[in-house]
Amino acid sequence: MNQNAHERARQWITEAALGGLGTDEAVWLGEHLNSCPQCTAWAGLVGRSTAMLRMTAEMPDPGLVRATERSARLYARRLEEREARNRWLMASCAMAALWGALLQPYLWRLFGWLGAATDLPDPVWQTAFVWMWVLPGIVGALLLVGRRWQPDWKGAADDDI
Repeated sequence: MNQNAHERARQWITEAALGGLGTDEAVWLGEHLNSCPQCTAWAGLVGRSTAMLRMTAEMPDPGLVRATERSARLYARRLEEREARNRWLMASCAMAALWGALLQPYLWRLFGWLGAATDLPDPVWQTAFVWMWVLPGIVGALLLVGRRWQPDWKGAADDDI
């Protein structure tokens, strides 16, 4: 027998111990184990090892389970709160965009009138108009980025975790 047959047999012995071996592989493995004492010994060792592992399965500490459940609930609550804040933020952005689109022609005329009333050159009042639209977005983006750099937790108490 070549070395590849033994390697394949050891791999399939391990898969059989885990319960994931097909019927064709099981037939070949049975035939190989009938003729190979080395692989038969390996199969016995793997079988005893998995039996011992199944017998010595331990349950986790109940305190650890409770702490994990509390942490998972706390994390889920924080995610829900963040999602609710994001919904309000998206709704306010949509309303601001709608109002901006509706008011833009009137504000353009207002800036044009103010520029003419104060004898400002056209590029000056037009630049001021553009900055009026761009500046709130830049400030909002900086506030959101600055908020992201802060830690998500604010020194949670031990009973919260």
